[in-house]
Amino acid sequence: MTRRFINWFPLGMTYAFLYMARYNLTVSKTALGSLMSNQDFGWIFGIGTGVYGVSFLVNGPLVDKIGGKRRHHHRGGGGSLANIVLAC
Repeated sequence: MTRRFINWFPLGMTYAFLYMARYNLTVSKTALGSLMSNQDFGWIFGIGTGVYGVSFLVNGPLVDKIGGKRRHHHRGGGGSLANIVLAC
């Protein structure tokens, strides 16, 4: 049970942090108030969603072809931690 927790808890936290960083734009819009217009929000959200979608099409097969899935998972986790540090 402990080993299962050690394996799955970091994965769950990484997933949560990645989504927290992705949807943090709504919180920023509220905090910035009039500094970010609805049009600015739309542009940022639209471009971000497009990049997110294209990255799944590119990164998934690329990681499968290269191998080393664990290494790429660790890199993604490092990116999510960088998002948390930047948010603080």
